Amino acid sequence: MHALIIKQDQIELPSEIIHAMREELAAGGVRFGKFYVGAIFRLPEMVYFLWHLSGEIPVSMTVSRESMSHPMLARIAVEEFLGKWNQVVY
Repeated sequence: MHALIIKQDQIELPSEIIHAMREELAAGGVRFGKFYVGAIFRLPEMVYFLWHLSGEIPVSMTVSRESMSHPMLARIAVEEFLGKWNQVVY
């Protein structure tokens, strides 16, 4: 896989949110793999992030749905994810 693919699972996010997330992920070193943002039916106030790449350990976490309401909040949520990603992948 030669690019980062961002997929939405049971959630529709504005393009500016996806763009902000992609920029933050790339700046943090996540340039390859699949990154999912999805709804959690049992916790409607939360969404999940899941990143995976063949041969690597998947990394996931949950964040508040509110963090997907503005590009700056989405960037902050991705920064939190990157902290976990760096612990697992590196």
